[in-house]
Amino acid sequence: MMGTVTFLIGLVPIYAQIGVAALLLMIMLRLIQGIALGGEWAARC
Repeated sequence: MMGTVTFLIGLVPIYAQIGVAALLLMIMLRLIQGIALGGEWAARC
């Protein structure tokens, strides 16, 4: 999940291309990335 989200972050268009949607996509993907990291970290304990 972490790798997929990181890949998708690289595909997000810049602000000049899609405006505020770029910001919203980035926030959503970073949130998912954080949840994935928490799941991976918790599974190792």
